[in-house]
Amino acid sequence: MQRYHADRLADYICTIRYEDLPPEVVSRAKAAVLDNVGLAIGGADSPASRAVLAVVGKIGGAPEARTLRGGHRLPAHLAALANGTLCHSNDFTDTILKTVVHCGPVVVPAALAIGERQALDGRTTLLLVVLGYEIAGRIAAAINSKPAMVHHKKGFHATSTCGVFGAAAIAARALGLSGADTANALGHAASSASGVIESITGPVGADTFRTHPGKAAHDGILAALFAEQGLTGPHTIFEGRDGFLRAYSDADRYSAEALVDGLYTGFQIMDVAVKYHNGTHAIASAVDALQSITARQSIEAGGVESIEAYVPSMHAYIGGDDQATLYRPPSYSKAQMSLPFTLATALVHGEVFLSQYTQAALENPVTLEVAARVKVIADPEMDRMQNAGKWPARVRVRMKDGTVHEGSVEYPHGSPQRPLTPAELERKFRRLCDGKLDRRRQDGIIEVVDRMERVEDITVLTSLVAE
Repeated sequence: MQRYHADRLADYICTIRYEDLPPEVVSRAKAAVLDNVGLAIGGADSPASRAVLAVVGKIGGAPEARTLRGGHRLPAHLAALANGTLCHSNDFTDTILKTVVHCGPVVVPAALAIGERQALDGRTTLLLVVLGYEIAGRIAAAINSKPAMVHHKKGFHATSTCGVFGAAAIAARALGLSGADTANALGHAASSASGVIESITGPVGADTFRTHPGKAAHDGILAALFAEQGLTGPHTIFEGRDGFLRAYSDADRYSAEALVDGLYTGFQIMDVAVKYHNGTHAIASAVDALQSITARQSIEAGGVESIEAYVPSMHAYIGGDDQATLYRPPSYSKAQMSLPFTLATALVHGEVFLSQYTQAALENPVTLEVAARVKVIADPEMDRMQNAGKWPARVRVRMKDGTVHEGSVEYPHGSPQRPLTPAELERKFRRLCDGKLDRRRQDGIIEVVDRMERVEDITVLTSLVAE
């Protein structure tokens, strides 16, 4: 019988063991869990989160898994839908920069929900997290790698279109499916792969994209449940004439080999960049470059003549074509995609965190005045650096007195090349939880995640978050 790519991935999904994970991979999985749990707590009051929690609460069903906020016990797929939305509701999630896919808000909610349903221990749940990153990351590498990024340029949101495969892999392993049924689950997942970025790039901005990871987690779990019941899926789903790769890319712009090359020899989770600034990762390096200037030189907003940001073309146009909304973003979603606004925010407020996106912050006259002086330049040199695997930016600040300050970075803070320290990760978690959880519960969550490989039942964590 011919072995297709889905079969080979299914073999990996079924056979990878916790003992195969190096210590640094386990540590990265724990960091992903803590980061996404914090994001879920911090995002619980967002409009997207409130809407999805209201819907799943009305649907109800078997009490298999908890929503991390909102007090619901639901079928695992519905809990994952809610929790994925909670995690992504502020777009503060991690990124594999080479493919611009946010695995965390799909993978962690799927692993926690199916882990709770199946009463799994912490070791197994950590393995599921690593597995979800691996499969979603490999699908993204096959379909959306730089420099072509055809999938993204067609308008697809790789987080959801590729994330659904990671969630299916997680659920298939948790359910103990055979290799054949796991391949069936991947086949089902492909027919649920969806999500376009018009809600990000459109002229006003909308919250649809904030639900995409939850939808992917939901659909991936359903894919595995279908396979468990004997529903067959096409094992040719990747390389087939009408398969995922051809349907979601152009004929010669994908790499089927990326799906399976190097299995067992490396881990996609090690390529994850954790966001230090709240907003699309396309703003991160420019903000870091600006902060490298302000770290050595005090700059008053009123004394700035202009700010020039030299960035890759993809980053220059990430917020869409409407220049007016980039300089005066009408919504949270547009502000997060605006280099002028985020650079001005970083200069005026010293950081880009949740509090910089309130309605009052969007209308702050000082921020908007500085934003109006920002010029974003699509720089061919930055394109060359990005195509070589970097994530660069260069910023030049011209003062009214004629002084010029420059800063540049090749990788953003939080990337594998410039990782956050454990203290920085903890600080981000606590800031997301402040006002939502008291210090005792924050300490408890951190302690449980730190010893997760020794936790006998993952509900020890989910109940502590959700109580």
